[in-house]
Amino acid sequence: MQSKRKFMPSFNPQKFLGHYSIPYWTEGKNVSPGWVNINCPFCPDPSNHGGFNKEKGFYNCWICGWHPMVDVIMELVGCNYYAAVHLFKEFSVSDYDIEPEIEKPKPPEKLYLPTDCKPMQKMHHLYLQERKFDSEKLEKMFNLMGTGYIGDYKFRIIAPIYYNGIMVSYQGRDITRKAKLRYKACSKENEIIHHKHILYGIDYTSGSKGIIVEGITDVWRLGYGAVATFGTSYTQEQIHIIRKKFNAVFILYDEDSTERAVELGWKIDKFGKSGTRCQIIELQRGDIGDMPQDEADNLKREVLG
Repeated sequence: MQSKRKFMPSFNPQKFLGHYSIPYWTEGKNVSPGWVNINCPFCPDPSNHGGFNKEKGFYNCWICGWHPMVDVIMELVGCNYYAAVHLFKEFSVSDYDIEPEIEKPKPPEKLYLPTDCKPMQKMHHLYLQERKFDSEKLEKMFNLMGTGYIGDYKFRIIAPIYYNGIMVSYQGRDITRKAKLRYKACSKENEIIHHKHILYGIDYTSGSKGIIVEGITDVWRLGYGAVATFGTSYTQEQIHIIRKKFNAVFILYDEDSTERAVELGWKIDKFGKSGTRCQIIELQRGDIGDMPQDEADNLKREVLG
């Protein structure tokens, strides 16, 4: 039996870019023969260092490197993964049948919490109180739980992650100060939605303004109205949620992460076209989670009103 010939469809970048009125260059500065160049959507470089190779059908930026074509389409158009796959096919030409997309594994219907997960015990409350948190208040506000002496998530505070009222993932915070991983995310196989595709605390925001922080303890310090990206890296899905939810955001990353905050703000704003205004707040010292509670409360009132 003759095997089906594998074929990578030829994406037509000029047709795609022209359709969405995205400026591009086929000659001149930075443009090599056979390339279609654009301002790269993945980095703040103002020149046209991003390029589509017409013959081989891939994208590469001289500054930040190679990116999957579907990710490039998502970033340029501001759509989700499935819409980007559709656009990739729509603006591709092939003499052969396009191989079907590899089907992503279906997420589980139910999220399973770690072994020995139960209401927070004395040791969990003591850890939070030592960090000057109101442990009982946080337990109620964010439905925090804790683990005991056994399992892969032992001795952790478990922070459920909600999206549209459904617990879709969780993250565990070590309370021993001895674990190699201070934060341990839910396994991908167990998540209903990958935690990097949502924002911690998004279900607890109600206004059109929000504060974007790095981690879950930063949200605990600031309370409702703050959302976390789970570190300084971020995804297009998180940016989409931010644009959809907020008219204005204030990015408050830790003292040593200002450059990443500026980059995120640039991505959200997209040259002022997204409709979401961004402002960077530079922390003068340390970690938001270690900020005195009265300072955090004053900051939140000043920013969100």
